[in-house]
Amino acid sequence: MQDDEARYQQNHLKQIACNPMQDFTNILVFTDRNHHPEVREKALAKIKSNPGWQQELVKMLEGNASLEAFTFLASNEVDDKQLLVKPVNTGVLHVAGWIRKTIQNASHESHFYADQFVWDVERMLGSVEKFQDMGVDYLPAVRQVRAAFNEPSAYKKAKFRCVSLLDDWIKRHE
Repeated sequence: MQDDEARYQQNHLKQIACNPMQDFTNILVFTDRNHHPEVREKALAKIKSNPGWQQELVKMLEGNASLEAFTFLASNEVDDKQLLVKPVNTGVLHVAGWIRKTIQNASHESHFYADQFVWDVERMLGSVEKFQDMGVDYLPAVRQVRAAFNEPSAYKKAKFRCVSLLDDWIKRHE
């Protein structure tokens, strides 16, 4: 098992050894707090070697990569939090849309499972917490994420575990 872990770590380090100007999004996954400290530190250094790294996060939150941006933001700090306050809200709304589309596009009941979306919702909520009380009310956007789980499907949906995370968060912030 230790050999497997060492092999994974080496593979991750190889993936991080890329151009942070071109492969920015691909490096972000390695900055999550669950990664080995050496991998995480090298990924953070690589991200921050891109002089426009915070602007890249803004683009991701406002575009189609909010999940990846939330993976970074949930585990790491930024230099200019104010820069990201509004884009975080936009990113939350993108997550709501992604969940709706995922539910709409399911083509079999087996495409739904209880732990689906947990990682994404945890990272999103963790990111939102870091930007609370900075001038944007995230509650309406988080409610949109919660409402996305009510999206109808032709297939029986699982009882998504992350719905209770959202309900608890909403209750604490009402």
